[in-house]
Order: sequence, then C-alpha cells, then structure tokens
Amino acid sequence: MRAKLNIFLLMAIASVATNTGLGQSVLAQTPVDLEFSSVVGGTVADKDGEGTGFTSVQPNAAGDQYQPGRINLNPGGGILSLTATQGSNTSSNSLKNGLQLPIDATRPFVVRARLKGPFTNLTSAFQQGGIYLGSNQNNYVKFVIINSSSGTGGLGLQFYQEQNSVGGNVGGGGGSQVTGLDWANITSLELFLTGDPATGLISASYRINSDTSAPIVLSQKFEPSTAAFFEDESTARAGILAYTVNAPNVNITYGNFGIEYPVVSALGNLKVTTADASIVPGRLVFSTVNEEVRAAKAITLTNTGSGSLTITGLDLDDSREKANAVRIADHERAADFNLINPPGLPFTIGAGASRTLSLQFDPLRVSSVSNTATHTLNGENYASLTISSDDASQPNTVVDLAGINFANYEGNNEPSVAEIARIFGWTPNIATENNILGGAKKLLGDEVYSPNWVRFDTTKPVLHWPLAVTSARSDNPHGGSGWSAKTGSGGNSGTIYNFAGRNNDDSPNGNEVLGSNDLSGGENQKILSKILVSNVNSVPTSGTVDFTPNTAFALNTIGSFTDDARNGTGQLHNWRLFPVRDQQGTLIPHNWFAAADPGNSESGGKNYDYNDEVYLMINARPESAALDPSVGGLFPGVPELVFDFDTTYSGTLADKDGQGTGFTSTQLNKNDGYTATNSFNPSLVDINPSAGTLTLTTTGGSNATTTNTLTNGLLRTFDGRAGKFAVSTNLRGPLNNLTTPNRQGGIMLSSDQDNYIKLVATAQGSGLGVQFFWEKKASGATVGSIVPISNSSTLTSLELRLVGDPRAATVRAAYRATYENGTDTGLVFLPGTVQLTGGQIGHYFAAQSKAGLITSHINATATSVVFDRFRIVS
Repeated sequence: MRAKLNIFLLMAIASVATNTGLGQSVLAQTPVDLEFSSVVGGTVADKDGEGTGFTSVQPNAAGDQYQPGRINLNPGGGILSLTATQGSNTSSNSLKNGLQLPIDATRPFVVRARLKGPFTNLTSAFQQGGIYLGSNQNNYVKFVIINSSSGTGGLGLQFYQEQNSVGGNVGGGGGSQVTGLDWANITSLELFLTGDPATGLISASYRINSDTSAPIVLSQKFEPSTAAFFEDESTARAGILAYTVNAPNVNITYGNFGIEYPVVSALGNLKVTTADASIVPGRLVFSTVNEEVRAAKAITLTNTGSGSLTITGLDLDDSREKANAVRIADHERAADFNLINPPGLPFTIGAGASRTLSLQFDPLRVSSVSNTATHTLNGENYASLTISSDDASQPNTVVDLAGINFANYEGNNEPSVAEIARIFGWTPNIATENNILGGAKKLLGDEVYSPNWVRFDTTKPVLHWPLAVTSARSDNPHGGSGWSAKTGSGGNSGTIYNFAGRNNDDSPNGNEVLGSNDLSGGENQKILSKILVSNVNSVPTSGTVDFTPNTAFALNTIGSFTDDARNGTGQLHNWRLFPVRDQQGTLIPHNWFAAADPGNSESGGKNYDYNDEVYLMINARPESAALDPSVGGLFPGVPELVFDFDTTYSGTLADKDGQGTGFTSTQLNKNDGYTATNSFNPSLVDINPSAGTLTLTTTGGSNATTTNTLTNGLLRTFDGRAGKFAVSTNLRGPLNNLTTPNRQGGIMLSSDQDNYIKLVATAQGSGLGVQFFWEKKASGATVGSIVPISNSSTLTSLELRLVGDPRAATVRAAYRATYENGTDTGLVFLPGTVQLTGGQIGHYFAAQSKAGLITSHINATATSVVFDRFRIVS
C-alpha cells in the first residue's frame, strides 16, 4: 500500500518528480502526500477515531471548529469526506473542520487536492469545498468549487482572499472566476494554489478528469499585502475546507491532498515599481498648470528572479480605463507622455538588479474651463505604458498613466473633486462634475458623514496621504494635516504636516522648479504635493504621514473638522469623505477620499469646492460601524431577506402604526439631510400582518432625472457580490388603478436617486404595462420597451423580478401575471439587458447592495399599491 503520509520525516525522495502542469519540475523536498488510503496515528481523527493525516483544525471564533462527526476517512476507498455544514471563514469566522497542515511558504510551493465528482449535489448557495492557504480565519486565500445561486447553473470555481478580516474575489468582481463547465460529467476535479515568495504572487489552477494534462491557470493573481501568506511552517497552514454558509449540509469528497515544493528554474521575474506606488500601485499621476512641462517621474524595473530578464518592449498607448471615461478622447492621450532618454531595445536586467525609466507629462492640448460634461475641457489626460519582457508568468506589465492640466491658477480654474478622484483611477460617486459642490448638510453620492473616526486595525497607525492642494497661494506654510480627539474623550491630538509656501519650496534661490516656486505659491495648485516636515520640503512617506490616535478622532485642518459641531457658530460642513473604489467600482476597504474646504466663516474666500486639501486616509472607519460600507450585508436567500408581510419585523422602518416593515432605509432624496428626514413618510406606509400585505400610498415625488424627490423608496441591504440573485415582489391585483399615466409601483436596485434600475407596473397606452428602466448619472431610459399587460382589472397578482449576475455584470427583468380565471403567464423575461461597466459594477454588486420597493404618481393623483411579498434570493 502506498505510504499514507510523507511529511517532514521524509527528507529525500529525490528520484520522484511530479509534473504539476505548471511548467515546473517538482522535486519532493519534505512534501506532503495524503492519499487517504490508511490511518495516520497521532493526527486529527474522524468520526471513528481514525487519523486523517491532518495535524490541526483552523480555529474559529466560537471555539467549535472541530466536529469529528462530520469527518469520515474511508481507507478502503482512498477517500476523505467532509460534511459541509453551516458556517464560513468569511466575516463570521464560524468555519468547522478546516483541516490543515504546516507549510513552509518561504519558498515556492504548490498546494493541491483532488475532489471527487460529480458535483450536482451542490444545489444551493453557497455550498462549497476546496483548498486554502492561510494563518487564520481572517487571513487566507482559497480556491473552491462553489454554488453561487441555485441549481447546477450556479456552479463555478472561485478564487477568493481575505486579509485582516476584509475579503473579496482575487481580481475583483463577484461570483466565480470559472463557470460553465460540464459539472455533471466531472468525476475528478484537481485544484492548485501555487505561490512564490520571490514574486509575492499566488495563482490558482485546475484540471478535470485527468492526472497528466496541464492544469488551466486562472488569469487572476493574488498579491498579498501582508506577510502572513509567505511565512514558514511555524505559522503558515494549508488544508481543505467545506461549508455551506446558510444552506443545507452537503458532502464534499477528497481523493488526495498534497503540498509540494518546486525547484524553480533560473528565470527572470519582472517587478515594476512606480514613484506613486504608496498611493496608487501600478500608476503614475502627474499634474501641471497651463501646459507647463514639469519634472519627470521614475518607473523602476526590478528582476526578482534568479536568472536574467530581457525587456523587449516599451509601448505607449491608449488608456485601459475607457469604461469610466467621461470623454473617450481624454483616454487616447499617449502623445502627452514621453519616455526620457529611453534605453535601446532589447536590454537585459540581471538577477536582483534594477533599471530606472523616466517618464514626463507634456500636455499637447490647451485646458480650459467648460462646465459641460466635466468642469475642465482637455484637463484630463490618460494613457498606458506596456512593458514587455521574457517573464514567463507575466510577459506584459502595464503602467497606467494619468495627467491633469489645470486651466490656470486658483479659483474656478482648479479641477473639480470628481476630476481629482478620476485622475487617481478611482470611481467613487461624487454626485456632480461641478467645481462647486456646495456646503449643504446632505450626502453627495457615496459620501459618508461621520463626525468621528476610529482606526480599523488598532495595531497599525492611520495613514493620511496628501492627494491635492489647491488653496490660495502664499509665502508662508499653509494648510495642515492633523487630527483631534473626539470631544470629551481625553484622547490625543496632533498635527502631522503642512505645506510649503514660497519661502520653503524647492526654488529658494531663484533656481526655478516648476510646480514648487513663486508662481505656484510653493507646494500648491498641484496633485501629489510634497509636505513640510520639520521645516523641510519632503516627499511623503508612510513614516511621515502616519498618526496613531488613541480614541475616536475627527480630522482637522487649520481648525476645520469632520465633526460639523466643531466648525464655528454655523457648524459648517467642511469635509466630505467618500469610500475609495477601484476601476470596477469595488470598494477598497477602509480607504477614504477625504476632501476639505477649510474655514469656519462663510465670508471671505470660502466657496465649498472641497479641493483646497484632498487626502487619502487609510486604516480608518466611521466611529459607528453601521456606517462602514465595507461590512457585508446578508446573503441572498437567508430568511431575513424574505418578507411575506404576515408578521412585523422588529428593528426596521416602522409604518403608520409603529409596526416594523422589514426595510431598513430609504433611497435618500435631495431634501434629506444626512439621514432620511424627508424621504420617509410612515403615514403612507401600512403593514397588515393578518392580510399578509404592505400597502404604500403614492406621492408626487420621483427619482427621475434630477427631480430626486422620491418618498418611501424602501430599501434593504444585502451582499450582492457572491453570485446571481433575484429581487422580486408581488403586486396584489387588481391593478387597473395603475393605468393612469405616471402612477407606478414595483422594485428597484439602488445606488442613489441618480443611479438606479427599476422594474415597475405603470401605464402603457390606455392600459397597464411593465417598464424596465435604468438611470445613470441622472439620465435614464427604458431598457427595451414597455411590455403591455392585458386585463389589469382581473389580475390577482403581478410578480416583478430583477435578476442580477455579478460575474456577467448584468441585470435582467421578468414578470409573471396570474388572473382570476386561473391563467398564468409563467415567468416572462423582458427584452433588453442592463450591461454594467467600469465603476458601475461595484456600486450595484457590492458588500452593501440595496434593493427595495418604489411607488410614485408624479403629477397624477395618489393611489395605493399593495405588495404581498418581497424577496432577495439566490
């Protein structure tokens, strides 16, 4: 019989090599090889007390991680079965039976396991099983087969990571990276996690029904930001897992598990580091005024491999970010960027050596204030630099290039907050392209108002990077980055840095350095300014922009606080903070785009443009965790997201009688403050548990275009990232009251009143119709056409359904009509599909996606819309 366990005691099986199909010859060096064909004494035991070969179980929050009754070793069959049960190692840290072994991840490694199919028993969201690498339930990477919805159509392979309790798909997006396989005919599914500490990357691959074919490697790569993934065997662990979140139990069967240590050939590996990598890795950000050609920035090419590396191409081209373009022409500006004295091609970089390139922004277009699609015309300029090499793992590395050209100095010539966010490649919803945002105490777009903030990871400081300074030019130091302890807390406060004026800039003796001279007012009127530390104008580093508050704190710049109550007698709103989102709209947890308009008096130069000082705050969250948008909502399908209105729901928005409706917020309108002071009118809401209904009386408010006066757009938050989901409601008939033009009732997916997708019953000609409608940036249109529904007066029920697919980034719409005579249309999908792109994706498929009910009569008369069901299911 083949040896059950080769681990640590087996120091040399030098004659045995295993082909992983990953282009590496694997020599057995203290490997692990579990074939589950014999009992291994002294290891984690199964239900019958038989040692499985694994040496520990990943601890969970409740301490109930080991449940031997759900583990079954079958040596005769050479299999190990885990009964996946409710729980997970995501935010709840409730995983059971995460069986694991130590791994030396300080050298190249492969973690592998073979799962036995077919997998048609995985019929519910989010049943799953696979392999993982990690030190605990807050820091791991996994590769699993998972059902993201229901039925075998939801099956896929998911490559997922969590670091310091914040998780997400590797590569971003939602759902599974691999879908559409012939799951019913897969008898063997082998999963691999391959890591190399030299490159800092972990990849995933798989193969089907074969022991010899080359595994298929996923394009996504995991680059951990913590060292926990490349530690030695004292802390690093690898193993198998199976769980269901909230779904029924299911069996996952393993045929083997192994850890291998490849002998990697002497190859070159390219690592590209940009000058702005601390703020935006893989990107160079420039700024200038009036087409000045300012200093170049560095790109460092480092060969982290053990062999030589050949660079074969340096190609400037269009931007990769056209999905988020306001003007496509702005993303075709390769001509505005120049490599200074580029080396001849090809050239070679030796192992461990580096080569530096210099790149300059030289805008060819004249920038001007336009206040049309964007505040500035020709101000934004985007391109890309592709670096080609013989790095087998990544032959093409792309650096994104962005340059902003101010129309002129000061005032209205400065870029808007929306333009500043875009230049960094981020996609927060700022709500307006205007230079002036206004000081009203209301939330704009994604804005989160929290008077005070706390450190997310209390073992680390807060970082406060300067992004932009566009205040009035002066001779003396100006501005100031600081924090102040929450009022009454007794905590510490301080100033971190300020900015050089003309007397402290880089041009002290007439040796002009453009962008840091008399004309610019020192470090002013620019993006990514230096900071004044101990009266020295310095490039910011993590050690000079950090602070460590010991209580809740407010941001403070020259006496202007994130806590309105501290901003003079007028308690002015001097800061607006937005969560940072990447190019796909995916939240970058606990990163905040913080924009300030200092000044506690509305007289003088205060104009509420919020671009005077703009910062990136990292490792912070609102003092109230309920305001943290990175905290995941409930998964579709859980009972808390299914409302039949036959009971009341405590802790939710209350109706006219104080009874909980099940909904937890409203779609805020333009007349709200920081909370729903206008958009919720409980007197028009009535839940009737005895009848199993929720009745909404319509108002003339609407979320169409810039009207933004909708009332009682009732919402519920859920986690919309993992897989397909359906939001549905039943409107109780008859519905002939909705045949009057502009009356409507139905459901919506909501980002805000300028960005939403709705499916409503409304007037069509002289009768009833179903309208699928999408509004983005306050401009909306019907998707396809309004579909007529016959005989509205004899309808007993009209089901409306929106189906979201985070993997495809699509939303579809369907209806089902039933009548008094028993006629049933069945589920009918409407023509047309909403195809989300770029930053739209993460706003709809988010940790806190929002869906709910919508009713309105606009300029008609009020009516009642009766709902007898609302569900968010997978």
